[in-house]
Amino acid sequence: MVLLRRTPAFLKKITQAFLPKNELGDRLFSVGLFAVTLRYLPNLKHPVTYNDFMLKLKLSAEGMNPLRQFIADKEYAKLYLAAKVGDEHNVPTLAILRSPEEVDRFTFPPRCIIKPTHLSGQVILRTDEAMAVDRATIKAWFDRCYYTYGREGIYKHLVPKVIVEEFLAYDGNEFPRDYKFYCFHGEPRYIQVEWGRGTPDPMRFYQTPEWSKRLPTLMPDPHNGPQPAPNKLAEMVACARTIAEDFRPFIRVDMYTDERTFLVGEITNYPANCMSVFHSRAYDILWAKFHSDPALSSEEVFYSISRQWAEETGGEPVLINL
Repeated sequence: MVLLRRTPAFLKKITQAFLPKNELGDRLFSVGLFAVTLRYLPNLKHPVTYNDFMLKLKLSAEGMNPLRQFIADKEYAKLYLAAKVGDEHNVPTLAILRSPEEVDRFTFPPRCIIKPTHLSGQVILRTDEAMAVDRATIKAWFDRCYYTYGREGIYKHLVPKVIVEEFLAYDGNEFPRDYKFYCFHGEPRYIQVEWGRGTPDPMRFYQTPEWSKRLPTLMPDPHNGPQPAPNKLAEMVACARTIAEDFRPFIRVDMYTDERTFLVGEITNYPANCMSVFHSRAYDILWAKFHSDPALSSEEVFYSISRQWAEETGGEPVLINL
């Protein structure tokens, strides 16, 4: 999945100003934003594409499941994880700041992660003591409501807070390897792996949960070839499955590992607000097989995607055997 363009700002401003902040307004906003961003109208009655399925979920009763709202708050998500899979799999929390005044008084550690608990996509990574803390930006988070920007109802009633977490750095890397488990109908079906984030040689690829097949991507591979599975893969898959039991038909579980243990960084309800932009509409339809056909193995879906890539490039279908 490759983000090719941003949603026009004018549409957001107009709809934010004039559409009511209720179920009907949210539906109109979401469908309009979807159509402008992806350039096709969603089919919510009979979903065809990956994004159709995701938007249908977001606008359904399950989309506003109270548990989904609970874990959208980054502080409360840790309470859920502690009860569900054990507190040892939470990223350690250093502080919860509940007002701008607390931000002013707090002494931030030399290395830490700073995030709003009620927003999405906002984070400050403080890598050393010489890096100044942008307190103005952090305090501004208290005045923002993520629901207003994307009409994701799960954020509508969240109380503004800031969470300060321990900075994770493994094996001498500034940023840990990130494993995003995409779970459909209670089962982890594929893993989006991101290595080297923040470095000159970032890497992203997709693996089957068994780490048996890897799907080539458009991103250059500076590491030349297959990468070994994490030592804790089986336990990470089991953890994702345990969480996914509570969030059918879809949830994404993000994890990190230092090869001795693993931590759950976040649980994501609707990646990209149900508007993942693919290389072409054909891919949008093929990735939908994870939603529509649970009987198909991950390898079968990966092969269909690989075959589509071959048709578009004139090459041969390729899956990397591991």
